[in-house]
Amino acid sequence: MLTRPLLRGLLLTLVGLAVLAFATTVQAPGVAADQPKIGEGSCLGVDACTGNSGDVGDNSCTGDSACKDNTGDIGDNSCIGFRPGDFTCMGSSGDVGDNSCIARKACTGNSGDVGDNSCNGVGACSHNSGDVGDNSCYGQIACSGNSGDVGDNSCIATALGACDANSGEVGNGSCSGPPPFFTHPCSENTGTVGDNSCIGGRPCMGNSGWIGDGSCQGTNDACYLNSGRVGDNSCDGYTACRGNSGDVGDKSCNHLSACRDNRGEVGDNSCNVAFDAGGAYACESNSATVGDKSCNGQSSCAFNRVDVGDKSCNGFQACVVNTGGMGKHSCNGYRACEGNRGDVDAGSCNGLLACLHNGGNVGHHSCNGEEACMNNTGIIGDNICNGLQACKDNTVDMPNKHDEKD
Repeated sequence: MLTRPLLRGLLLTLVGLAVLAFATTVQAPGVAADQPKIGEGSCLGVDACTGNSGDVGDNSCTGDSACKDNTGDIGDNSCIGFRPGDFTCMGSSGDVGDNSCIARKACTGNSGDVGDNSCNGVGACSHNSGDVGDNSCYGQIACSGNSGDVGDNSCIATALGACDANSGEVGNGSCSGPPPFFTHPCSENTGTVGDNSCIGGRPCMGNSGWIGDGSCQGTNDACYLNSGRVGDNSCDGYTACRGNSGDVGDKSCNHLSACRDNRGEVGDNSCNVAFDAGGAYACESNSATVGDKSCNGQSSCAFNRVDVGDKSCNGFQACVVNTGGMGKHSCNGYRACEGNRGDVDAGSCNGLLACLHNGGNVGHHSCNGEEACMNNTGIIGDNICNGLQACKDNTVDMPNKHDEKD
């Protein structure tokens, strides 16, 4: 049993320990409880870090009001201004990596996280709200007002506006305009952009469609104002898919002005260069569905208005200004169905000028050969009119040839 003197001593000891613990937790007057860490050589300049609550690395936040009212953590060698009024990271709330946000108003009002070596340039990420990866958003107003997430090595322009006002998600290695393509690769873009896409002069400016990987690359305006879905490795070339509103498959619409102002659905491996015939303007202003491996060649299917089957209309101007329907494996060859007005069934009108300016319907496996049904106006049945000029300038209906297999 404890005696009174021993009990009194024990109580005094406990009280003393409590007072000591309280004293060690109370900050001296005027010292914040969670004062941010400031690295060496940082916060130099008038109001450089006034109101800042984020940790600051070494050699950062230099210049007047550089990090004033900033709430995000700042890495090393970041948020650097070079003259009064640069306000590099003033009011920023996003975390900033190393060697980032360098130049006048580079990250003023930014609320997105910024990686390393990013957002360098006048107004580069001013009022940006999207996350920015490493080595991205380089150049004047590169990602100013951007609200979409930006991957690594993206949104880079040698002049200005790589992704300004962009609201779509941008993948890695995309939306960049290396010399001599200076400006606006993805300015005002609202669609999702995959990896290594939208490279060149304003290639995806104003785009609102979904763009896959390796697409919309060209010297100028590839996918400019595009609103359709573009697959992988498609729409590469000068003005390719500019103003396109149709869905484009993989490996399609590649070359000069391919699928420009196209409004129809384009399959895979279509509307491209054909090595023997060129590929400029393939499917330009097309308004119908184009199957797989079709409409490859100079101006092939340009201004076409009727559906084209698979593996059809391949060759120089093969189906340009065509208004008749095309089955599979049809109208392949130099100007094979140029200006055609009749429906062509499967396996027909293949060959040099085979159905040039044809005005009649053609059955399957017919009119194959050079000028076979050129200028024809009659109805052609199945398995007939095959061979050199077999039914050229024909004006009467030709029935099926029953002694040949379909």
